[in-house]
Amino acid sequence: MAERREWDARLLCEMSRASNCPSVGYQLAGTKKVQQNAEGDWEIERALKKPADFVVKPQREGGGNNFYDDDVRTLLEEIKHTSKRAAYILMDRVHPPVQPGLILWLGKNIVTPVDLTCELGILGVFLRSNEHTLLNTLPYARGIR
Repeated sequence: MAERREWDARLLCEMSRASNCPSVGYQLAGTKKVQQNAEGDWEIERALKKPADFVVKPQREGGGNNFYDDDVRTLLEEIKHTSKRAAYILMDRVHPPVQPGLILWLGKNIVTPVDLTCELGILGVFLRSNEHTLLNTLPYARGIR
């Protein structure tokens, strides 16, 4: 089982003298299972009434497999009383601001006006040897998509 091997490798790193960033606790705090709402039946009933306020995510990384709007209602009706429910996370939906923008098509002389949402990522680098900090740079890089 790949997941078990991954956690065994993580345990080896945690038990070593290496600096772990993020720590296993911080990594777990970022998982969907920990972030999810207290998903009682009342929360599912709320999502069935106002599906646009929620997103249902499969418990896996990668994105692109999320359920929104009427698909939330359809999926929850299908799985709410089954064991399949454990494979999904019901979360409050974030509605980012929409900005007007332009898309320039590479290699073509076409500019298309569109509504866009943006995501900003800020990355840092931390490197330590025993008690000495060798590199501590924030931000190291920024990315906008």
